[in-house]
Amino acid sequence: MYQIFQKEIDEQGRVILPREWRQELKTKKIIIIMEDRVLKVLAEPQQLSSFFDKGRKSTLKANPFENYDECLAEASLP
Repeated sequence: MYQIFQKEIDEQGRVILPREWRQELKTKKIIIIMEDRVLKVLAEPQQLSSFFDKGRKSTLKANPFENYDECLAEASLP
């Protein structure tokens, strides 16, 4: 069930959560997800990797300078 609340943002960009909400959280850390003009506030910290694409893989090598001499030779002008 959705509940909609309207809150004001102060001059420093803060939104005040009611005491009851903060007591239910039992943590001082939250996650805010911004999607277009929608802010989602998650009460409990979750594994942040769940918010990223699973299919992506890093193409960086463990040691980017491994082929330094090779790259330098290719980049050199004749």
